[in-house]
Amino acid sequence: MSNRAQSRRRTASVALLVSLGVFAAACGDSKAGNDDADGGDANDQSDITVASGDEKPVAGGKIIYALEAESDGYNPTASRWAIAGVMVGTTVYDPLAAFDEDYQIKPYLAKDFTHNDDYTEWTITLREGVTFHNGEPLTSADVAQILTAHTKSLLTNFTVSFIDQEAGPDGEEGTPDDIPAITTPDDTTVVVKMEQPWATFPSILAGQVGVVPYPSVYDGTNPEGAAEPVGTGPFVQDAWIPDSSWTGKKYDDYWQEGMPYLDEIEFRPVTDTESRGSALKSGDIQMFHTTEPSQIQEFRDLAEAGEVQLIEDAGEGEETMVLLNTSKPPFDNENARLALAYATDKDAYIETIAPGTVPANGPFAPDSRWYDPAVEEEYPQYDLEKAKEAVAAYEEDTGGPLVVVLGNTTSTASRQQSDLLSEMWTAAGIEVETTSTEQAPYINTAISGDFEANAWRQFGEPDPDNGFHWWSGSSNLNFARNKDEAIDAALLAARATEDTEVRKEQYAIVQTQFAKDLPYIWIHHTRWAVAAANNVRGITNGDLPDGTPSLPMGSGYSGTHRVVYLWLADS
Repeated sequence: MSNRAQSRRRTASVALLVSLGVFAAACGDSKAGNDDADGGDANDQSDITVASGDEKPVAGGKIIYALEAESDGYNPTASRWAIAGVMVGTTVYDPLAAFDEDYQIKPYLAKDFTHNDDYTEWTITLREGVTFHNGEPLTSADVAQILTAHTKSLLTNFTVSFIDQEAGPDGEEGTPDDIPAITTPDDTTVVVKMEQPWATFPSILAGQVGVVPYPSVYDGTNPEGAAEPVGTGPFVQDAWIPDSSWTGKKYDDYWQEGMPYLDEIEFRPVTDTESRGSALKSGDIQMFHTTEPSQIQEFRDLAEAGEVQLIEDAGEGEETMVLLNTSKPPFDNENARLALAYATDKDAYIETIAPGTVPANGPFAPDSRWYDPAVEEEYPQYDLEKAKEAVAAYEEDTGGPLVVVLGNTTSTASRQQSDLLSEMWTAAGIEVETTSTEQAPYINTAISGDFEANAWRQFGEPDPDNGFHWWSGSSNLNFARNKDEAIDAALLAARATEDTEVRKEQYAIVQTQFAKDLPYIWIHHTRWAVAAANNVRGITNGDLPDGTPSLPMGSGYSGTHRVVYLWLADS
């Protein structure tokens, strides 16, 4: 028996983890974006001074890419992947699925997806000849094992909660044997049974839940697995020095012929936005990403002058908001939530911190195909007198003052954000305390519920069904702890069909209920941008394996892209 077979029979211990194992992103910086975006049409993405597509890729060279934050590891069942984690994760791993330019989900590492008539059974067909970085072949057993691991994860289990985990008869009288939820009829076929209809199941496989690591990364056989990722992706981890750099070398046996083009890629976590920009201008790095409004405007000007390239993600973006913990004081009281909503002057915020962005009234931007215009009337808009009335009502309810602890991350922009929100809320009679924490432990406060109000940025998935686990009242990833039967029913109804019009109706209900429940104090819609040196090519995602155009930006989440397509024009 091979070592691999032996390792698969070992039972990994399950430890209590205090970390996020999916694709949420905490908000620290003030945010910015491209006003001209169409949330349902990636063709509106803005490419400034990007080189002609007539050029042929050149192999070789190295790119240094500055990320906004560090990640805590690359075990997709336990590590916290914000945008930076997704960028590195999809460099060493491949997702099973990806979105095309029309937001339709397509196979990527997988070859095909098929389903039965009621969407309660999905079949994933894999490509042949794909190998992990250690030379082992990718088989259906690897996909079944990672999906099963997600169903057992203390943190990611709700993202795949529709996968059937209940025992059932095998169809023969008197034999109560279990029918496995995930089966592998052969080496390239995985069959997944669902407890309820899940028409959009493949969309979840475009992000963190859809990457396929070698089992040692997550099964407990290698205690350092999260720090020693092994995948099928375009680059092999060469070195990772936390808080300094992650370096990957080209995987010579990569399954996409002729790719990747680069010999090496290095990611550096640079939390300060100005430092990222300065590093590109000085030539210390070749690429960085940002959502900071003034920086995006600065690099628009530089791009128009021909000094750099700037690509702005105009797809379904994230929302900048304040996340409220509705399960404990003060925000278990509706008057406290209402006070913050009325006291937050979105227009003044945008003018001061995020010029050029669009005010938010819910999880979808006005130009998104999922947006319900009625929410503009339903969500409480800034009104200082009404805010004061809500504060007075809270004080009458509780017999004490409304005191709010506002959490944020540690960047300069985050401090500016906290200061401005504190000033607005104080004007309404709210007593405000502010705290700051590094991003990784900051996300932990949301997971554990050890917070009152956190400045936050989230909900940038290309398909809104991927918000199911953030919004369902029974989910352990519903950080606001909001429980609403109407939201739960709408999410289930939207998940059960591919009919866009029915889904729009259901997500309109979600938006309406958010405006009533107020688990989030919406501020503005965020757009990501990637700046690059003029010799960088392939910044937007290339064609998918089946030849169809890919969503230009987005690797399961707003602001990400697949680095397999990158190359240098002068290398």
